Amino acid sequence: MSADFNITEEEKNQEENKQTSNKTGVEELRNNLIKLAIIIGGCLLLLFVIMYISSLFSKKQYTYEEIEQVMKTGAISYFKTHPENLPKTEKQTVTISAETLSETGNMKRLSSYTKETCTGKVTVVKRSTEYVYTPYLSCGDNYSSQEMYSLIVNSSNIVTKGYGLYKMNGEYVYRGEKVNNYVKLDNSIWRIVKLTSDNKIVLIGEDVTNNITAPWDDRYNTEMKYNSGINNYSSSRIKEYLEDIYNGANDGLNYLTVQDKSHFTSYELCVGKRLSTEKTKDNSVECKHKAKTQIGLLTVSDYMNASIDPNCNVTESYSCQNYNYLATRYKWWLITAALDNTYQAYAVKENGVITLANTGDYSYIRPVVYLNSTTKISGGDGTLENPYILK
Repeated sequence: MSADFNITEEEKNQEENKQTSNKTGVEELRNNLIKLAIIIGGCLLLLFVIMYISSLFSKKQYTYEEIEQVMKTGAISYFKTHPENLPKTEKQTVTISAETLSETGNMKRLSSYTKETCTGKVTVVKRSTEYVYTPYLSCGDNYSSQEMYSLIVNSSNIVTKGYGLYKMNGEYVYRGEKVNNYVKLDNSIWRIVKLTSDNKIVLIGEDVTNNITAPWDDRYNTEMKYNSGINNYSSSRIKEYLEDIYNGANDGLNYLTVQDKSHFTSYELCVGKRLSTEKTKDNSVECKHKAKTQIGLLTVSDYMNASIDPNCNVTESYSCQNYNYLATRYKWWLITAALDNTYQAYAVKENGVITLANTGDYSYIRPVVYLNSTTKISGGDGTLENPYILK
C-alpha cells in the first residue's frame, strides 16, 4: 500500500498565505524600527540644537581675576577718551566705578560676567609719567580684592616679642632671624623690610644684584689726596650704579622687568650722615637729608631695627648681627655715610656687623625699592618656599 503525498489546492493556498503573512510581519517590524530610529535621531538632533542655542545665550562664567582684568581694561579705554579726568599729581587718586564703565560702553555690567552680586571700581594713580590702574572687586563673602598692605598688617600678624612683624616708629617692621617676608618678582627674590605709615612696602633684594660689586664712590678726594671717593650721595657712583640697575643698563640688565617696575613707586631716600657712636635708630638722623628716587639702599637705622637683640643700640655694635635676617655672609653697602669725614660710608660686613668702609672699596649692592600702596598679591604666604607673588 503506497502513501498518498498529493497536496490539495486548499492546503497550498493556506501555505502561501502563511508565507505572505510572515513576510508582511517582517516588513512591518523593519519599517517600525526604521521609524523609531528616525524619531530617536530627530529627538537627539533637536536636543543638540536646543543645547547649542542655549549655549549661545548663556553667560560665560568669568573668574574673579578675569573680571578684575575686564574692569582694568575698561578703565584704560575710558581714560584714553577722557584724559582730562586722569590724576594731575602723584598725591591724587581717581576712582571710577564698574557701573560708570558699563554706562559709558567700556565694559558690560558686572552681572554679565558672574551670577553673583558684585560691585567693582578701578583706582588710578600717577607714577612719574605713567599711570597705575588697580581694579577692586567685591562679591560678598566669596571674594574681595585685597591689597598686600592690608593682608600683611592685621592683628594676627603683629607680635611684641620673638621673630615677626612689630609696630614701631609709626611703621610695621620685620624683625628677627627667621621671618616670612619673602616676595617673588619676575627674576629675583626680595624681602619686606617694613611697611611705611603711608602704606608703602619697602623691599630689599635677598640676593646681590647679578653679583655686582662696586665702590660707593671712587672720585678724587682733596682731604685724602687720592681717589678714595667722596661720601656725598647726590653725586656718588653708587647712585649711578643703582640707576643703571633700575634701567637695566650694564650689569643690571634684566634684573628688574617692566612688570616689576609697574608695582614700584618713587620715594624719598634718607641720605643723612651719622656718627659711629650714634644711638638713634628711628631714621631721624638719616632723614635729615633726603633724595627722591626709584631705587636706593638700606639705611643704618633700618638694618639695626631688623635685629631683636636689645644690645644693638649703637651704630657699630657687634650685637646687631644677632637675630637679624638681613645679616649675610658677604659685605654689602648701606646708603648712610660717615658724618665726621668725607671719604667713608657704612657697610655690613661678612659677619653681619655694621662698619665704616672707605667709599673707594668694593662691596655688593642690595637694592631697595618701594611697592605702591595699592599693590595686590595673587598668591603665596611669604615663606621662602611659597613667597608672595604680585598681581
